[in-house]
This record gives sequence, C-alpha cells and structure tokens, in this order.
Amino acid sequence: MSKKNKGAVFFRAFLRAVIVIVMMIAVGFASYHAVFWYCKQSYAKANGKTEQDKNSVVYTAVMFDDTMSSGMEGIMVRAFHPKTKNTDFIMVPSNTEIPASSDIYGVLKEKSEVLPEPMTIGAISSYVSSETERYELTTQALEEILGIKEIPYYEAYNQKVLVSIVNLLEPQIMEIPMTITTKDTSGLELTMEQGAQSLDGEKVCALLSFKGYPDGNIDQTKMMAQFFSRYYKVATTRSEDEKKKFYQQYYQLVTCNEPETMLKQYESSFLKATEKQFYFTLVPGNYNGTSYQLITDQVQTLINQIETKEGSYDSEQDLTEFYVPPVSSSKDLVTKIYNGTRVEGLATEWVQKLRADGYNIIGAANDNSGEKQNAVIYVKTEGTGLDLKAYFPGAEFIIDPTLDGIDIKVVLGLDQAHS
Repeated sequence: MSKKNKGAVFFRAFLRAVIVIVMMIAVGFASYHAVFWYCKQSYAKANGKTEQDKNSVVYTAVMFDDTMSSGMEGIMVRAFHPKTKNTDFIMVPSNTEIPASSDIYGVLKEKSEVLPEPMTIGAISSYVSSETERYELTTQALEEILGIKEIPYYEAYNQKVLVSIVNLLEPQIMEIPMTITTKDTSGLELTMEQGAQSLDGEKVCALLSFKGYPDGNIDQTKMMAQFFSRYYKVATTRSEDEKKKFYQQYYQLVTCNEPETMLKQYESSFLKATEKQFYFTLVPGNYNGTSYQLITDQVQTLINQIETKEGSYDSEQDLTEFYVPPVSSSKDLVTKIYNGTRVEGLATEWVQKLRADGYNIIGAANDNSGEKQNAVIYVKTEGTGLDLKAYFPGAEFIIDPTLDGIDIKVVLGLDQAHS
C-alpha cells in the first residue's frame, strides 16, 4: 500500500474516532441534563410544584365555616395564575345543589342514611364532625360540581377568625340593603341599619352570616363578593412592608393545607399584585327559591376562560352583578299573624315581637290549612314584605291580591317555634 493510501485510511479512521467520541460526549451531556431535569421535577413535585404546572391555575377552596350552626356560610374557589398574577374568585352559594348521583353524595350517604334531596354543599358540615374531613369533603364536592380536575388546597375560618381577619385592615364602607338584626360572636344582639355602614369584623361576620335577604343565600353570596373585593383592594394598595405583615398575619389566623412552598409563591405574587388583579364571579346557575342549580355548560365556559386567560386584568372590576337592591320597609303595612302549628301561643308571641320592632300587627289567629314546617308569607302586592325575611329566612312568599283588610298575612311554621 502506498504512503498516500495509508494516509487516507488513517485520516478516515481518525475522523470516525473523533465523530464517535463527539457523539458519546453529546449523549453523555444530554443524559446528564435529562437526569438533572428529572430529579428537579421529582423534587418540585414533592414540594407541590412542577415545571409543567408552574404557570397553570392553582385552585384553593376558601370556606367561611359557621361552627355555631354547623354549616358553611360562605364558599369561594380561588383561582390563582402564577404567570399573570391574576386571582379569580368563583363565588359558590352555600345552597348550591349536589346531585344525588355524585360521588360525594355517596360518601355522605355512608355517614347518614337519611340525606335531603336536594343536598346542598353548605350542608355537608352538618353530617361530618371532623373539621379536616369537613373541609376535604367540601373541596371534593366543589371539584365535582364545578368540573375542576383538582382543587389541591383549602383555607377555612370560623366566625371569630373572620372577625380577626377583617380587623387586620381598617373598617370598610358598604351599602346595607336592609336593616339587619342578628347576634355577634359573643351572643349579643347586633343591629345594622339600612344604608351606608362602616363595617368592622363583628359587623362583617353578621353581614356574611345573615340569610334574610330577599334572595337568601344568593344575596348573601353577593354581599360576600362585595366585601372581599373592597378588602383586597385596600390590602393591595398598602406599602410592601405593610402587605408583607398583612399576609403573614392572615396565614397565622386561617386553617389551611397549603405547603410552605406554595405560601411563598402566593406571598411573592401578592406583594406585586394590584387591586385590578382580583376578580369575582358568581358561578352560573338558577335559584328556584330553595336551592341553587348550576348551569353546567356555562360553568365549564367560566372555568375555561379563567384557565386560558393570558394577560393580566388591567381595569377595575364592575361589581354591578353583585348589587343587592335596597329593601323597602313594610312596617306601615297592615299585617296579621297566623299560627300554622299546634304550638300554643306561638302567634301571640310573634305579634309581640314584631310590634316591639315597629310593625303594624293587627292581631293573631289560627291557620287551619295544615301544620307548616316553615313560615309562608302572603302579600297583596309583589315586592312588599321582603324585609320580613330578616325574621323568616326560609319563608315561602305568595302573592295574593284577594287579601281582605290586610296587606300581609304571615303563617308561622314549626321553625318559628325554635327561633
């Protein structure tokens, strides 16, 4: 073989060797980074976050747990978007129906043989004694009825904690649609007059527990949205140091299951967020006078809009949809009380009670149409007597133009015997 051919063979062999070595280095480099990425993902997942979902919406169930009545008074689903820093609140009325065909209904059926139909999400607490289990089951119910794949976290607070949370900031001014008389956390009577009111923690607790609005739980949920919209607006306009202190105090008060890594991420975003980035929506549904029935396709549209929102909210939210119209007083109208139970003296007791509060009650009588469980209120003119819901939250209203000599007829039920 000539020297020239030997040189060509050597060159080709050398070139192949170099290519093989380069490929081995490339494969080793890629393998190293693949293993590093996998380990990083595994560690992040163990701590509640992955690279894949770090820009996805993170859901948290937020619950106002009324431990005095063993029920959920207020429920929100917070949807936080790490990428845009938007925080959406989906407002869910506590009387939202849970279908009897749902998995969560089956779980509750194992705890109690007698469950109401329809079952409502706020009533779950009535069948579960464990605080943690109450929150977990309510969160699972929210996943089912809203069609959300996973709501991994929850935050909850009772009346006393709510009072403390509200008092972290200065009192907020809100329009109260009707005179509200209820009890504060110490059991003392608390009254808020209709109109603009400065609300401290005790008053907010009363406002969000009250079910005597014209549309009951629906209006209660709207008042909750109004308040927290103002609350976060004030919180986000404070200095960074004040916001950090507020954030830390808030999470010292609430009961939650968020890991420390998630709380740090929330804090980082909260310190940079503006008041425009908090948005409230009433979950789509229909109120049938007793319970709230979700409109499934509209709920899914809402969830998709939240999850696919790309830019940050850049304008302040119009809260018109949460407006609760003022309720006219019926104290000047002629009202008569009827006893729809076998409880002796019940009508007379309510006559005295309503007269003491300024109502024009002309007398009491017995109703012979059959024993009632809750009050039935007959009104001569539509839209009147709605302020009586403050006394009879679950009452059925019936318009009866044939009422003779009176404007309102209140037929009491067994529920009023325990009021």
